[in-house]
Amino acid sequence: MPSILHFKTKSVIYFQGDHTSHFYLLRRGSVELSSDTHNKSEIIQPGFFFGTQATLIGKTQSQTAMATLPSEIVSFEYKEFLALIQSNETLRTSILKTFIDQLTGIHTQVLHLMSDATTEDEKVDFEHFLIKTANFFLKNRAYSQAKQSYERYIARFPNGEFINIAQEKADYSSQKIGGEDDLSTKLYLTVSEPANQQGSQLTPMQTEYEEMQVLLNQKKHSQALLRLTRLVRMESDPAFDTLIASCRYLLGETLMQMDKFADAIEPLSTFIAEHSEHDDIDRARLYLGLAYEKTNNENAAQGVYVKLLETLPVKSPMYNKVKQTLENLRKKKS
Repeated sequence: MPSILHFKTKSVIYFQGDHTSHFYLLRRGSVELSSDTHNKSEIIQPGFFFGTQATLIGKTQSQTAMATLPSEIVSFEYKEFLALIQSNETLRTSILKTFIDQLTGIHTQVLHLMSDATTEDEKVDFEHFLIKTANFFLKNRAYSQAKQSYERYIARFPNGEFINIAQEKADYSSQKIGGEDDLSTKLYLTVSEPANQQGSQLTPMQTEYEEMQVLLNQKKHSQALLRLTRLVRMESDPAFDTLIASCRYLLGETLMQMDKFADAIEPLSTFIAEHSEHDDIDRARLYLGLAYEKTNNENAAQGVYVKLLETLPVKSPMYNKVKQTLENLRKKKS
């Protein structure tokens, strides 16, 4: 019987290079497919299979699949999948078309690899993405996913910037798997009822959050802003503690994108004060500094940038940008 899998936002379903034995159908939410050798990514919408070709022919996955919204995925075993496509002509035709579309891209991919088109910037971006993903899992006590991510980093970047940290944290995560505080299965992935039953009911805040994310993906900032303004006030919702940090950050970011710099200061300041361990903390500080600059509060902007430089790794892609911004601000004041 097919199973329903539940993934939280930023949870990895499988990594590029993984062998997968199941077929995945996105039932609700959104999944992004990305590759460390290409800049382009693909967004999977509800009702579509993904990762199918590699599983059918026994090859490793050529892309990493990550949930970009809280997502519900139906997982089929090999025999279940074959029985499904044999009984459904429309589905069989759709999958065949997908294979043809994927094959037409092979020549371009081969040329890309033969020409060594992966730039140093692309490698650095993926290196930081991978270690950031591992740290995200570790911070949230998803030790199994953290161990897998650190081991993926070690294999992909044996001489990388974070290799010592990755080795140390991979060992630590391995020791913590199965302990009382291990949330590997509870927090990010749970196998629940058979696929022919209804999934768990979302809370009003979770529903509003999903709809807001869709609006942001469509760049409908004004509509998303209305929902974000409601979301940060839904204190009585059971999902409030889980979602409030992301809502505050997205509220500040959306206001910045709409050039509402003065309005962005309050939610960004609150986010920084109350969620200092959040993955987006550095970007929030950068936005806050820019908001102060745009509202002619140069002293406050300088203070934010100085603090940000103290917390950023020197080799971080953001470090030089912030350093140059701070130097320009100081020159402007002198």
